[in-house]
Amino acid sequence: MIKLNGTNGVFEIDMDSVYYWIQSGNSLIFFTNLNAASTVDFSNANEMISAASKIWNETHFKNATIPSNSSSVFNINVSKLKSHSVSTTTITLNFFEYSVGLVCVNATEATLHNNYLANIFYSVNIEKNWIGKTFFRVNPNYTNDITNRLYNTIQAAITAASSGNVVIVEKGDYEEFIILKNGVDLFFEEETKHYVPSTGNSISDSGGAVTCKILGKGKFYNLYSGNAGLKINNASTVYFEFDTIEKYGDDTVGAAYGFGIYGSNGTIYLKGNTINGIGSTGRCTDYDGTVVTADIDVLNLISKNDVIAFPANDAGSDTNFIYRNAYCETFNNNSSGGYGMFYFDSSGAAYTIILMNLRIKNFGSCDIFYFYNTHTAIRLWNVFNEGIESTLYSMFGFDPETVTFYTNCYSTKGVNANITSAGIGSHSIDSTFRILR
Repeated sequence: MIKLNGTNGVFEIDMDSVYYWIQSGNSLIFFTNLNAASTVDFSNANEMISAASKIWNETHFKNATIPSNSSSVFNINVSKLKSHSVSTTTITLNFFEYSVGLVCVNATEATLHNNYLANIFYSVNIEKNWIGKTFFRVNPNYTNDITNRLYNTIQAAITAASSGNVVIVEKGDYEEFIILKNGVDLFFEEETKHYVPSTGNSISDSGGAVTCKILGKGKFYNLYSGNAGLKINNASTVYFEFDTIEKYGDDTVGAAYGFGIYGSNGTIYLKGNTINGIGSTGRCTDYDGTVVTADIDVLNLISKNDVIAFPANDAGSDTNFIYRNAYCETFNNNSSGGYGMFYFDSSGAAYTIILMNLRIKNFGSCDIFYFYNTHTAIRLWNVFNEGIESTLYSMFGFDPETVTFYTNCYSTKGVNANITSAGIGSHSIDSTFRILR
């Protein structure tokens, strides 16, 4: 039960009974069945965002967030879904008692959101999806036993496994590099901790292109400069679910780093609690080369001294960048003072940028969003920006940009002259606006 104090009363919401919920103005509306909804009203946007954040934190790993072509963002309780499908612009959500059609902005984006939903649907129904699978178990105290598929290193189990198999990483501390294998999924038990023994990427597809899922709530730490928590270097599709990624070191390689070799493509889905960029240039997410889609649904994106997102695709391939449900925080941005917390550089490609349910707090001396070159589309739902100290703009366009607001978004700072607003929502400038976590 989640207790919410609204202006229209005190509500105790059983989120296990909620099928989906939306934000509407300064209200949250919860749908428990086809004909029943509970509305909680708040006196201002700050209180509404704080209440929504409480719910996202409580329900994150079974919550999927999808924007419609109107002013609504659907927060879906995936554990209530029987199935889902997409046809042109519509995603059909088949709950156990009724169905809902969610109309997206266009057919391409409907497919993107449906693919994201499919990963969470798989994870929520993991026991059913694992029926008939062959499992390889890892524990640092095991003696390697090929007959019973028991191993004391993650990589030994991955090497022994075949496509369609699952490697279960039991609770413990592991210090090794992980090279993914096509068709082999990993599951990290809660409180499992992974470190790297020396300079190198924590998890990578350096053995070649893969399609796989990394599931569970593992914690991943990389203490070395010039490396990443996750590096995708090939035409891979990886869904990575985790509790924490922490990236240390004095470099500009992100905690989750997507690099597609020119002519190849990479697709990354991240679903986790926290990414910490802790080094003196600790970057949360970083992309070069040709990344097809980066879909980031992480509750906390924290950078000590650098940027939250730095896409710089220069291979001429269109790219989709989607950020959902995050509290974002940057402290200094010393090395990227001319950039922004979110720096979208489309010098060699056209970007579709989709941002929803973001609470952004900038303690540094840079713009919050910096759009470099012209993008295909920039779409915002429920994006709230608070700039501290000498923040210049909430949005800065190096070249002319049109930003489409589907809901009412708030910022403490304005936009520069190259930004044109469009859409059915508005962008309000309020210097007194504050984000309450």
